[in-house]
Amino acid sequence: MRLQIIVFCILSETVRPQTLSRRNATKTRFLSRIHRERGYRRYLNFSFEATMRIDPLMLSTAAVFTNTPYSVQFFDILLISLVAFVAIMDISDGDGDQIPFCYDGKDTNLREDPYCFACKHFHGHTVLSELKRCSRCMVAWYCSADCQKKHFKLHRVVCKDIAHGIEAVEQEAISLRAYIDPLEGDTVPQNLFETRIGDFHDIDDADYYVMTRTQLARSYWEAAYDCEIKEVWEKSLFHCLEVLRLDYKISFEARFRLPFILLYLNRDDDAYSYARYRLSEHDVFELFERHQHSREGDWIYPIENDCRYRDIFEDCPDMDYAHNPEPFLLALAIIKMRIIAAHDAVSRAVDFVFERTTARRIVEVRSLVKDMLTRSDLDIDDQRDILVALLERIPPFVLTALRSLKDVCEVKQSLEMDDLTHCFASMSQSFPAGETLWSSARAFCRVPGAAGILKTWGDLDSHAHFS
Repeated sequence: MRLQIIVFCILSETVRPQTLSRRNATKTRFLSRIHRERGYRRYLNFSFEATMRIDPLMLSTAAVFTNTPYSVQFFDILLISLVAFVAIMDISDGDGDQIPFCYDGKDTNLREDPYCFACKHFHGHTVLSELKRCSRCMVAWYCSADCQKKHFKLHRVVCKDIAHGIEAVEQEAISLRAYIDPLEGDTVPQNLFETRIGDFHDIDDADYYVMTRTQLARSYWEAAYDCEIKEVWEKSLFHCLEVLRLDYKISFEARFRLPFILLYLNRDDDAYSYARYRLSEHDVFELFERHQHSREGDWIYPIENDCRYRDIFEDCPDMDYAHNPEPFLLALAIIKMRIIAAHDAVSRAVDFVFERTTARRIVEVRSLVKDMLTRSDLDIDDQRDILVALLERIPPFVLTALRSLKDVCEVKQSLEMDDLTHCFASMSQSFPAGETLWSSARAFCRVPGAAGILKTWGDLDSHAHFS
């Protein structure tokens, strides 16, 4: 999508308003061409038809270069230049990373639409039409009964876990909806889901419900990790939020996993807000107020647009005293890595166009184009400094482990990753190291430039090894 944003910004600022018919014809030919280029779908994941629908948004944009010598030739030169770098979309950073020009700070593996699991697994085909859900778990899709049968052995475990988890959660909830507290001597039943929200850790009879709901959230996590479909990630998020809403004090797994679910959903602002919340001091009364006025699966944490660009050390000056900060520091590092990588991708694209193509003939507009594509209020050096400070606070063995996991996290399924990261569980008594590594490895290693960071920060003397 980044390439098309570049194209749209340039076109909307350089084409004469009175030449719309000529522009539309040229744009159609141009977009048809880039639609066929190597690697286009892997990075842009944006259909040609959807692209053309954006056209009305551009028609009212005033032309900056109208009545200038550049207003005609700039359009044609930039088309040629941008098509040129689509064909060589990847460049290497020397550390084994392939850096796309079009990176926009998002995980492109997130799938908005379901696909046939069997066709994808066995044949590498992405079939999106005429799909039917697995009637038992509702989070697997197939294009035919034959595909479902073929994929059954691979799907059976997670399907069974989710189906049984849903049933167990509902069964355990029955007694809690009409609960009589034996310690208080009450004879009038109360619905704990209305009267004791956030306080389940103090109720022994609610322990098994919280544990069962946590396991269901984990099962959805495993399913989402393997298929990377947005709807499945959101189910995992829903159940994690519900566990945290009912039990604000004890639910460690949901607490530490939540920011990474948000990152896989490309909700970086929410991930930052949540991490900031966990690293800050809270007013107990305000905390209970948030829980008491919430409903099942609600987001109960503060939200702020564009907060991902903020300095967490200014927002949370006492973070060193926070309880189990490591998973949240790692999530914040991923957020800053994405911001930096997206900025660098735009800079590389602009540099390429204006230094290595025919666009160098109009280098006078280079700074304008770059300003159009980056945040004018973003101090990228400040973002780099924040990232360094975050990395300094992350235990070295975590970065060492991520370096070892980099080459396997994309090919291993969720349960395999659980086994691979389990050996780190004993390396920290303060936070769940295994869960944190399992949750974060893909999100971290997918950011362009991650290999260089791990090469610099990883402990080369570590004995950790993964096959």
